[in-house]
Amino acid sequence: MNSAAAAKATDQEKAAAASDSFFGNGPLASIYFSGVFAFFLGIVSSLPQQLKPFPTNISIPYIHPPHASQVWRTKTVRWGIWKSSHYITMISKIPAEPKATEKSLRLSSLSGIFYPKNESELKELLSALFASTVTSVSSPYGILVPHAGFEYSGQTAACGYAKISPEFAGTFVLIGPSHAGVETSTSDMVWETPIGNVLPDLAFIEALSSSIPVDNDLISVKENSLEVQMPFIQYRFPKARIVPILMGDQSPRGAERVAQAVISATKTTGIRPIIIASGDGSHYVPAKVAEQNDLTVLAAVRTLDTSAFYEALSRLRPSMCGFGCIAAMAEICASFGAKEARVLLYRTSGDVTGDQTEVVGYAAMEVV
Repeated sequence: MNSAAAAKATDQEKAAAASDSFFGNGPLASIYFSGVFAFFLGIVSSLPQQLKPFPTNISIPYIHPPHASQVWRTKTVRWGIWKSSHYITMISKIPAEPKATEKSLRLSSLSGIFYPKNESELKELLSALFASTVTSVSSPYGILVPHAGFEYSGQTAACGYAKISPEFAGTFVLIGPSHAGVETSTSDMVWETPIGNVLPDLAFIEALSSSIPVDNDLISVKENSLEVQMPFIQYRFPKARIVPILMGDQSPRGAERVAQAVISATKTTGIRPIIIASGDGSHYVPAKVAEQNDLTVLAAVRTLDTSAFYEALSRLRPSMCGFGCIAAMAEICASFGAKEARVLLYRTSGDVTGDQTEVVGYAAMEVV
């Protein structure tokens, strides 16, 4: 290498060394990074005092607004800034709350209690219940079915469902009473059963939500009036969809509100659903008293006259649950063109236990 080339190489090495010193361990690097650190320190120190670093991977317990059953959940926050009692997301590392769609699942909470948890056992039981019914399909506008454990009311419920063709692939509006008396609400979740999931009719629920709010938290509370109907629906009508309504206010005004909401959603969507009212008869009275009171009250709604129905309820005061659901069904079905509500079967828990001193009554009806 000649002297000129050697000098050029030496100059390039010095330039490279200077560059390495700036971004490496040289004195310029110390000055540079000290300046950057001071710059960011000034920004941090200028933040409002109420903003404090939020520790990572902390589980924050929170509670939904009070209702029948306080349900605790947990949110995990990985990165954020704590401000008073809430957090502001800095980086999108917090999973968003799932929007209630067909991917949201309402887990079965009563399987193994009100009905079998095992798939084959549940199918076998449902098959036997439907086989025990001696009835023909009448394509009703609506039905009344009970909501007790299958051992007690399953045969009565099957009698009501058997009036509807198993080919039915439309929409059921299922109205069940809230035993805790919570606000009337609906849900757009998928309902889990041991034999498959029951899907919601999202279009109808959206139309309904302008009058009856969607509240998946309330619907998720353990409540048998809606859940025990799902295995029957999934087994006999696997292609059908549902619109569940948990009805708190059972008064005439409450029934009118639900009825008008469903009628309005029917007009909006062009979907005419079959109405299912979930209700039990008298509770914990002698069998003869239960049968007399229950059948007298149900006879009062035979012509779909809800005023006469509530008058009979006021006079006899039977310990029934779901009477508002029956009234709402009567009003809805009357708007569809129905003329009559007929009792198909009446039984009590005493028919199973043999104890006739304190029973619960169960009725199946069809609205035609």
